[in-house]
Amino acid sequence: MALAEIDAICRRCSTQFRAQPKRTFLGFQKLQCPKCTQEVLYPLTSGYRVTYWVFLALMVVIFVANLSEGVITFPGLIGIGVIVGLIRDGQIRREVATAIAMTARPAP
Repeated sequence: MALAEIDAICRRCSTQFRAQPKRTFLGFQKLQCPKCTQEVLYPLTSGYRVTYWVFLALMVVIFVANLSEGVITFPGLIGIGVIVGLIRDGQIRREVATAIAMTARPAP
């Protein structure tokens, strides 16, 4: 299923554009800036974000349950992917918010 077009902003050249994103391996939205051809990553959609938080909560519950039995567990590949995805999502969301705020400021 194709993703709907989104309004985006390039964090390199501050060009605002509308394009249809593609998904990366972790579920981020990937676009290409029409002006500078920079690859632009956009945050996870809410469905992916909620799913990642649910997986993280389950991992914490399992970790605590195992720890109470005296067993130390570590996240597997999926767990590491979820953690990396949530951290990267937070970074991308901050970068996008900053870029939007910078273009919304009136020029002196």
